[in-house]
Amino acid sequence: MNKQKLILANHQAPGDIVMLTAAVRDLHLCYPGQFLTDVRTSCPALWQNNPYITPLSDADKDARKIDCHYPLIHKSNWLPYHFIHGFIEYLNVQLNLSIKPTAFKGDIHLSDEEKQPHPRPFSKGEGSPDGIPFQGEAFWLIVSGGKYDFTIKWWDVKRYQQVVDYFKGKIQFVQVGEDKHRHPALNNVIDL
Repeated sequence: MNKQKLILANHQAPGDIVMLTAAVRDLHLCYPGQFLTDVRTSCPALWQNNPYITPLSDADKDARKIDCHYPLIHKSNWLPYHFIHGFIEYLNVQLNLSIKPTAFKGDIHLSDEEKQPHPRPFSKGEGSPDGIPFQGEAFWLIVSGGKYDFTIKWWDVKRYQQVVDYFKGKIQFVQVGEDKHRHPALNNVIDL
């Protein structure tokens, strides 16, 4: 049986691409062995180690190129769907399939090296105390705001602070975010 070749494209923000990883996973789990899939996205690192990705050439005339969208999101005030359904529904229409979500999360695959503990990052301008790096201390990234396009996605900064405070002494949080977006400062975090 010939496998259908797909090149899926989307150049939106990382969160959008994470939802596309879920659609690719569910495509392959619902239709095993039927597709060879490659992607062209704004976040190629999110696809590293992904077992559902097969490198395909843009010049391959047998590869169908699909610019992926999620028009279902425009019905989110009226229909009971999550963002994870958006790309899946779009692929269902484009490919005449019936893909169903298999997990309520994106599909990021870390390498064995990425799964190992890493040194704790330093705050802006901070050097390691006494020249000794922080070894083996786990940390979590936290984004306390977001872009200005859909502010409904923001969580109240007081709630983020409650999470940081609850885990004080157990988890080191590292606050990240793009400069041009809204990211209220949190206490007791490493601010990058």
